[in-house]
Amino acid sequence: MRNACGGCVLNPLFKLAVLSGAEAVIRFHIRRGDDINALDDDGRSLFLLAALRGNARACRLLLEAG
Repeated sequence: MRNACGGCVLNPLFKLAVLSGAEAVIRFHIRRGDDINALDDDGRSLFLLAALRGNARACRLLLEAG
């Protein structure tokens, strides 16, 4: 499934984990193969959302995952 930006639809629970900084849950979604490059409805990536929140640890997890 694709969103308006043409990317894969972002798992809303993955987005919530990134926004809240729940590192264990972020790792869970990465391990289960959720798309870390998916965009939300506003065209924002998980990395951008983590950076906007100032969550360096979430950014690092996402970067290490590719």
